[in-house]
Amino acid sequence: MADLGFTVRRSARRTVELVVERDGRLTVAVPTDAESADIVRIVEAKLDWVYQKLARKNLLLNGPPPPKEYVPGEGFWHLGRSYRLRIISPPTNGVKQPPLLLRRGWFELTAPAAKNAEQHFRDWYLLHAHSWIGERIKTLAPRMGVEPTAFEVRSVLGHRWGSCTPDGRLLFHWRIILLPARYAEYVIVHELAHLKEPNHGPNFWRVIELIVPDWRARKEWLAANGSRYYL
Repeated sequence: MADLGFTVRRSARRTVELVVERDGRLTVAVPTDAESADIVRIVEAKLDWVYQKLARKNLLLNGPPPPKEYVPGEGFWHLGRSYRLRIISPPTNGVKQPPLLLRRGWFELTAPAAKNAEQHFRDWYLLHAHSWIGERIKTLAPRMGVEPTAFEVRSVLGHRWGSCTPDGRLLFHWRIILLPARYAEYVIVHELAHLKEPNHGPNFWRVIELIVPDWRARKEWLAANGSRYYL
């Protein structure tokens, strides 16, 4: 299901339970008389949870990524490409320059701003994520026949890339701007689809497939690789 293999175990239990084993195998424990269609429906509704578990397990198996160092030569992601950092002197001609710029293939951080480098990077990513996501929503929402009431880019959103609230607001983590554009766009389509289908049932995935036919591959890629894109 969704390019994932599940082992079904039947027993005298009364409920359905999904288990992600330590080695990444997936098991569905079900009552003896559970109908196949019901099992499929329940698993489809839990696919997001499964992918999140697999992503965390991948992080645990491979170890946490090394922390970023705000020193010359360190690489920082933007839309899937890594740009090196260089520390520059502020202009001496009176021209006011932002503390952080992406220019000519480099992230340029002024020397006085280096002591607060992490915050400057977060501010830069928040600003550019808001602009980039907004442009994608303007393009994608009409194609999907939906219109969010608003969207926000946040610094805290748990382990999620995005979320859709009951009142039609879309929430995104700023880290979406670190991802390659095709995977960041999948996250946006995913949340827009919730404006039509609040649950992860078959109709939800059909809405996505009209815009992103290869959504399964993109979702698997995010589960396997999303943890690489961090600050």
